[in-house]
Amino acid sequence: MCLSSRQAIPFITIFFSKKTAAAKQLLAEGKTVTETCYLSGFNDYNNFIRTFKKITGTSPGQYQKSFFNEADASLKSFFVCMNSDGFT
Repeated sequence: MCLSSRQAIPFITIFFSKKTAAAKQLLAEGKTVTETCYLSGFNDYNNFIRTFKKITGTSPGQYQKSFFNEADASLKSFFVCMNSDGFT
């Protein structure tokens, strides 16, 4: 990653953004919030919750719930479409 001096981003912002991206992936895979906390490199559960919410705008639990609700809706619409096309 190349950053010019005019676009300097604090290292800590990049650091926590990468950890949060890893956490989002783990939550999408179905890991618990506690497992995600430690597997994504956070050593403190409360700090993880606070940081995740600050970066994403939602708590890890809410993120995971909305992720699976969207996935369920996509699957349901896929099967409805398949059934309406005569694929049963």
